[in-house]
Amino acid sequence: LNGTPIGQPFRGHDSTVWSVAFAPEGQSIVSGSSDKTLRLWDLNGNPIGQGVIKCCGMGVSKSF
Repeated sequence: LNGTPIGQPFRGHDSTVWSVAFAPEGQSIVSGSSDKTLRLWDLNGNPIGQGVIKCCGMGVSKSF
C-alpha cells in the first residue's frame, strides 16, 4: 500500500468525518461527522434512501 487514492471523496458532510464503517453485507457504508449527521452510502458514494440521519453527538464511532 502506498496511500494512492483509488477513487473520488464522497461529498455531503459539512464538517470533519471522524468515522466510517462498512455494512456486514459489504454493499453500503455509514459515515459519521462532527456536523452531527450520519450518512448512508452505496459503494460509489451515492446516498442511500434519504441519506442523512441527524444525531445529537459528534458521530465519532459507527458500526452496523
